Amino acid sequence: PWSSGSSAPTNPPETLSSPVPMPSSEISSTGEDIPETSANPLESDGITLLSAAQTPAMPKTDEERSKAWQENQVSEDTDYALSAFAYQLGSKVLANTEDSVCFSPVSLYQVLSVITSGAEGSTQEQLLSLLGQGDVDTLKTQMQKLYQVNQQDTETDHLEFAGSLWLDEKQQDGENQVGFHQDWVMQAAMDYYCDVYAADFSSGAANAPLAAWINQHTGNLMADRHFTMSEDTVMAAVNTVYYHSQWAEQFTDTVQDTFTAQDGTQSTCDFMQRTEMSGEAVVTDRYTKSYLPLSTGQMYVVLPKDGVDLDDLLSEDTLWEMFEDSSYESAQVEWSVPKFTTDTDLDLKDALTAAGVTDAFDSDAANFSDIADTSLYLSSVIQGTHIAVNEDGIEAASYSLAGMEAGEAAPEEEPVVEMTLDRPFLYLVTALDGSPLFFGVVRNIE
Repeated sequence: PWSSGSSAPTNPPETLSSPVPMPSSEISSTGEDIPETSANPLESDGITLLSAAQTPAMPKTDEERSKAWQENQVSEDTDYALSAFAYQLGSKVLANTEDSVCFSPVSLYQVLSVITSGAEGSTQEQLLSLLGQGDVDTLKTQMQKLYQVNQQDTETDHLEFAGSLWLDEKQQDGENQVGFHQDWVMQAAMDYYCDVYAADFSSGAANAPLAAWINQHTGNLMADRHFTMSEDTVMAAVNTVYYHSQWAEQFTDTVQDTFTAQDGTQSTCDFMQRTEMSGEAVVTDRYTKSYLPLSTGQMYVVLPKDGVDLDDLLSEDTLWEMFEDSSYESAQVEWSVPKFTTDTDLDLKDALTAAGVTDAFDSDAANFSDIADTSLYLSSVIQGTHIAVNEDGIEAASYSLAGMEAGEAAPEEEPVVEMTLDRPFLYLVTALDGSPLFFGVVRNIE
């Protein structure tokens, strides 16, 4: 797929068949672990691995994790930028929906970072503004730190990011090469730890291997997700997040109770219960907020007061107010949390356009001249998310795909706060460093 003036990669490309989904314990972020032959019905001979991700070693011991944490702290500005990004997009993605919805701010942020590195002019300025970064070099450095500080793989917990670039070998006419710039492709692959594949989007040969790659890097939670990329697609940038974490303190009981959905219908479901004697909560006249500690991160929960519409709390300013409010007071928190699973598929083009990213989607205005000789523009940004909350903890995964086309006190003295989540509520799952991993609303329980 290189332009005529670019040389081929130093190492000869390796032709790979579609990867077989693997158990999460065996998942690696490098394409080198993908078997060369497979009985997988998604097998395709039209996929070529141009470069395997050179990812930093995942820390295994407490000493290695402590060292990674100390050496890779993201800046306060990036912490702020990630939160701002989550609340800005959350106000557009989560509001006024009929069903439960979840999305991954950090996954979307990372995939947009990759394509920002190939943008120029006002296209790049708009993307950097949304991402809250001053320049591409700072963005790259901060994303590398975010990647390294959050990697986690223990017997009980797992957090892993992965990335890939998929390059179409030919234009839609089947003759003219797109002319990808090898220097940008390989630099982006190195900076953002991406596998790089060549494929033929026009024939549909890339769809099944792309789906299999995503499933492989999301703990097999995306096995039922299928992709039909436009035949005009010439490049896809992909990011995945896989997360599994146990509760810091287990729930003591599970009982059946009634959940009243957004539309007023009621359903009987399992509620996990426990009392946190030394908990914390923020109680206002509009909502109650508390959090459930996880062995890797936190799950923050906002429960609207009776009579308050959840959607009234989903403006960008209100999300800032709720989740950045640290005026917790000690309380005995009595939790009753429904077990739930949410699967979401989102088209994020409208949300990103509303957030100020307009040029990138305009075939005339888009400037991604660092990526290829051909004029490219963003044709789609989609995300799929799965989250399951039960007695064991939280298991969640997400993929983001950007497609491009050519052209303490004594318990008895503390107030009692009831967090009975028997009606629609809002939640935010964060990593240990506070990065917003999964952001969602529960409107009904199925």
